[in-house]
Amino acid sequence: MVSDHNTESSFLGAVIDKPTLWSQACELTPDDFSVEPNRIIFRAMNDMFSAGRQVDDVMLAAELARRGQLEHIGGHSYIGELLTGVTQRKDIGPWVASLRRASGLRLLAHTAEAIGQAATGPAADLAVLRGRLVDLADTVSHHENTSQSIRSVMDLPNITSADIQPPEWLIDGLIPRGSLTLWVGTDGCAKSWLALAMADAVASGGAFLGRQCAHSIALYLDYENPDHEIKRRIGKIVDGDNPLLKHWGHWVGVEPPQIGDPLLLNMCEEAQPLLIVDPLRYAHGGDENDSGEMTKVMRHLRSYAAAGATVMLMHHVSKSEGSLGRGSTAIKGACDMAVLQEIGEDGLIRLRVGKNRFGERTTITVAPDFQAGAFELTDSPAKTERRNVVDDICHLIQGTPGLNQTQIIESLKIGRTTGINTLKLYDGKRWESRDGGLHGAVLYYPIPTSPVPVYRPVLGTAGTADSSCTAVPHPIGWYSGTGQETGPLKTTQPLEAGLL
Repeated sequence: MVSDHNTESSFLGAVIDKPTLWSQACELTPDDFSVEPNRIIFRAMNDMFSAGRQVDDVMLAAELARRGQLEHIGGHSYIGELLTGVTQRKDIGPWVASLRRASGLRLLAHTAEAIGQAATGPAADLAVLRGRLVDLADTVSHHENTSQSIRSVMDLPNITSADIQPPEWLIDGLIPRGSLTLWVGTDGCAKSWLALAMADAVASGGAFLGRQCAHSIALYLDYENPDHEIKRRIGKIVDGDNPLLKHWGHWVGVEPPQIGDPLLLNMCEEAQPLLIVDPLRYAHGGDENDSGEMTKVMRHLRSYAAAGATVMLMHHVSKSEGSLGRGSTAIKGACDMAVLQEIGEDGLIRLRVGKNRFGERTTITVAPDFQAGAFELTDSPAKTERRNVVDDICHLIQGTPGLNQTQIIESLKIGRTTGINTLKLYDGKRWESRDGGLHGAVLYYPIPTSPVPVYRPVLGTAGTADSSCTAVPHPIGWYSGTGQETGPLKTTQPLEAGLL
């Protein structure tokens, strides 16, 4: 027997919590519920809504008590269980469709069994049985098509009177809840780093790139990155343990589910998470250049968004000039937003928001600190303060070589922790340490001047030659995550017009 008690309970709890959702349940009947208490509750709610009465947990319990059915369904505790774990949502369409489908399959099973018994009886009539099969096909078709109530143009409701709310932001002003975003970039541009930082900010209810995040579960489906490298990165990014950050990689022992797996839809319905798919190319078995196959994949992803998930697709750029993202245009076409991530020779990450159904197209410049696992806007107060400390230390060492750690901290009157961490972080980049001080103390000296022009680590733009400080090297963990890369800097690809 086809039953989904969780979906039934989630549906009822959502409507009790937010009665305005009832308008989306016009296709349902009590028979669409497989559990008797749920049928009783739905029938009572339907009568209360039809009579224009208020529906909430208290009024519903009173109505069931008046009918003598409250104890039969399990009392107040059963209604309380329906509201346990309910999260705010504005679309219950996927639940309605799921209930209709399950109801149709139950009806199909029962009717087919009855027809089978009738066909083996002594009074079997072929014409009657054929008629029953036709009726069954029509009934099942009705359960599959939830738009049967729209039979003419005038049956369409007026959007001005519909209960449509403005976007709810998962990341304030940047990523709306229930949206589908394509996030693309070349290999080595730190997409996974930034995605992990985003996941941690959402799972902790903190801030991402200076924008407040709604507190929500973050489910990171990792099909590619080595387990040891992800653990290393999370160790840098996450402050302590974050129980709402769920990373599903190869280390789990069970591979992350492919797009289209019913488990994913169930997870999205139950948790309404930030769902990060990294990378898209390994999350499905379709041909990315086939429009038909990718349309099916994107429909599944759209159903996750409709169920309440906020979906981020980590993807790779195409080698073809003038194209954003590999594969069929069906991928980009199905998304609400498209973001191109690039990293320049100055070490800054640039996020170019092109397609955006919710706001303006813009460019965001991010200063990464891979040692600390931090990502900040280039004009953020924290980043400005850190830059000033680095510059002050650099100039002090240039003017007075051979100072030790304590002398530098006391001369600049900076916090001891800040001073120690900064000296360690930029050792070999802005200055160099040498042994030789009193009692084995480490002394700091300027790095010999480079004979060629170098970039100063000034945020936002590439600098010019500087006699005191060397160029900022390529961030650690960029390519393979080992921190041992010594090759030349990766340059960004030019952003052609119309890419996004």
